[in-house]
Amino acid sequence: MNITLCIIYIIVSISQIFSAFFLVAKGNNHKKTYMFLGCQLSSVLWCLSQVLIFLSNNTIQRQSSYTVGNLGITFIGAFWIGFAISYVGKKHNKITGIMFLISAIHYIMVITNSIHHLYYKEFQFGKIIYGPLFYTNVIYTYLCVFIGVLIIQLNKSQGKNYISQKRILMASAVFPLILNFLRQMKIVYTQFDITPLGFCLSYLLIMIATFRYNFLDVNQLAFHQVMKDLQEGILIFRYSGELSFQNKMIREIFPEKTIENIGDFEQLIEEKNRKELKETGETLLIKKNTYYHLQKNIHYEKEQQVAAISFVMKDVSKYYELVEQTKKVSVLEQSLAVEQERNKLVQQVHDTTGHTLTVIRSLIKLAMANLEQSKEEAKDYMNQAEELVKTGIKELREYILDVKKEEKYSLITQRVMQLADTIKEVHIEVTVIGEDDRKYSFLTETVFLCVKESVTNCLRYGKASEMEIILKFCKDHIEVFIFDNGVGCEKIVYGNGLTGILHRVKEKGGTLKINTAKGEGFQTVINLPLED
Repeated sequence: MNITLCIIYIIVSISQIFSAFFLVAKGNNHKKTYMFLGCQLSSVLWCLSQVLIFLSNNTIQRQSSYTVGNLGITFIGAFWIGFAISYVGKKHNKITGIMFLISAIHYIMVITNSIHHLYYKEFQFGKIIYGPLFYTNVIYTYLCVFIGVLIIQLNKSQGKNYISQKRILMASAVFPLILNFLRQMKIVYTQFDITPLGFCLSYLLIMIATFRYNFLDVNQLAFHQVMKDLQEGILIFRYSGELSFQNKMIREIFPEKTIENIGDFEQLIEEKNRKELKETGETLLIKKNTYYHLQKNIHYEKEQQVAAISFVMKDVSKYYELVEQTKKVSVLEQSLAVEQERNKLVQQVHDTTGHTLTVIRSLIKLAMANLEQSKEEAKDYMNQAEELVKTGIKELREYILDVKKEEKYSLITQRVMQLADTIKEVHIEVTVIGEDDRKYSFLTETVFLCVKESVTNCLRYGKASEMEIILKFCKDHIEVFIFDNGVGCEKIVYGNGLTGILHRVKEKGGTLKINTAKGEGFQTVINLPLED
């Protein structure tokens, strides 16, 4: 019987060692995997100690055999707790460290038992009397298994595979515990510890969970080779929230923090400079002057249950550099167009004035020449000169007024960008949609003052770090969107600033919408129609 048990223990140990390292080699680089490996190796030591006990011939050999087995016995509970916490996607904290510290203390008491005799009161080849620390370790291990099972059971994650995994994992932990309890209570008496027999069933259950229900997601080697060197950052999370895969690019983008679950990642990107892309519902993340396009995907099983959540991060800095260059070129072209128009007007003034003065000078000469011979003819020349002066002054006044109007009504884009460039405390990004031209220029002062007041309010009360101004030029109206990431407010109070914006917008026949909430910034939308 003893030989049969030894053979069973050896086969189980070899199988567990092979399967454990197979899962680590092909599975995920995650704490859950390594905690599970710890559970497997602890049970292997427990099994091997029974073989060594059978082969021992004296007290020293048997004591060494028990020392090997107790290394697995004292630590299996801590590894199971750590695995359960990782499995449900929770963070490891000081409590996990305390659990391993308790295990270490128990094992130290085992190897130093000859000094204090608290773990074994008496240890002889044919007689072993257990001490109080042995029973505290038994109770501690039972508690660890029970708490680990409870953690897994209470997790709310759904999915056909996940529920099946939970049941199998809990059964694999409870069955050896039951056998150990029966032996400790002397309900079943055997010469050798029958607890490792429970690991036989546990091993079979774990294999079923692995290959039938994708436990630990045994990823293929080819998958890693393809994914690890991609220029895009790839993150895959299980339906329960814990990390399943991340490639090298993610670790390069976020070297400052280890990502263990989806909560870690969402908190990490929340702390960064980000904005939502309204057209697609996706996110633009700005980190150290690098722009990353962040796309979130939810993957479903056949039953429309969430199977996994993935994130793809792509460096789009070159695109945004091109956009900025395009904006600068656009502003330069618009400024050049204004300057050309102004020069044209000035040239018209010059030509008209020069022509008028030249003709007046000629008429005066003729009047002076005929003053002695014919006063009536000279008077007629002077009357013509007077009329020409009146006409010239009128035309000159019209042209001068046109020039002043151009100076007052410069392009909207130009004024807003000039304003944005003067603000240093808040990063302001100006986006232009459509084409700005002179037909919108009569609204320049209104838009400029509204934007200026919004920036002032943001600096005074908003406590924002980012502001986005969007100028959308449509066929028959212009829309102005002003967003900031400040503290917002629970109730909108129309003080002098907002009242001024409202009056200016209504004066031009437009509409004003303001949205805000505490902690959600300030959003201002202005719609101004063109003149009929």
